[in-house]
Amino acid sequence: MKLCPKCGTAICEDEESCSFCGEKIPDASPVIKTDESKKTRITALLLGIFLGNAGAHDFYLGKKVRGIIHVIFTFLTIGMNTASKFFEELQDSAISFYFRNLDPCKGDEAFSYLSSYILSFMDYKQIFHRIYLVFLIINTIWAIIEIIIIWSGAGKDSDGFKLTKWNHKDEVKKEDVSAKSNTTTAVLGFFLGGLGVQNFYCGRIKKALLQLLLVFTIFAAAYGITMTKPDLNSFYEAIIFNKKIPSISILSFLLYFIMGASFIVSRIIAIVDFTYAAGGLYKDSYGKLITIDHKKNPLGDAKTALPKP
Repeated sequence: MKLCPKCGTAICEDEESCSFCGEKIPDASPVIKTDESKKTRITALLLGIFLGNAGAHDFYLGKKVRGIIHVIFTFLTIGMNTASKFFEELQDSAISFYFRNLDPCKGDEAFSYLSSYILSFMDYKQIFHRIYLVFLIINTIWAIIEIIIIWSGAGKDSDGFKLTKWNHKDEVKKEDVSAKSNTTTAVLGFFLGGLGVQNFYCGRIKKALLQLLLVFTIFAAAYGITMTKPDLNSFYEAIIFNKKIPSISILSFLLYFIMGASFIVSRIIAIVDFTYAAGGLYKDSYGKLITIDHKKNPLGDAKTALPKP
């Protein structure tokens, strides 16, 4: 029982207002406000170092708009660099074709035609390369500034709470701790992350098999490229002279794309796994945090906290 602060009437503990005078009863356990974020600095820092230009640290902190802007800048950077390389290859192919087939001393019309193309390719290459550098520099400097802010402890999450904690080791309950070691998980993720070894160790078999599938796709695409033996000069010459592009060249470029995309996805998964493991936020197949090194276990023997499967 408790007393109403206004009229003194005895009321039950679970009642929110006095049944006699209607006075609202304040909660006996006041809410403790804190400006500390639940996110960890080490995880945000590692994501910023390894995937800062892709905005991984901003997505982790809940800052989706910033993360999306980083992603847009990254795609623009890759696109401008790809366009610059493409026109560079066109230029090289045109020059090679010129030296192999044309004689400028004969005044061949194809010579002037091809010369104008070469000059155009040089201009386009320089334009796209300069745009690429602008996007790259802006995105990189922005990411570095955010990394410095996170490192200094002045970083905040999307709710405005400061990133003051390096990890959650002191807050994790014994029954929520995995029997796996976060040091082992992080080391495996760093050196063998692309093969999914850290996920096999943590019992996350499906994710590990997905990573192995990506590795198999990379090698299969690479083998397909070596078997097709693409003639890049024929591909670029077909573009220059408006000829039909050989189907074997199209297949080769498709295999190049599959190989590159699989490699990028595989590396991103491995880097994210490593950063989460190093930050003590990675979970095993039971959903328990892999947050301690058992050689220096402040919580005692974590194996006792894990129920037998």
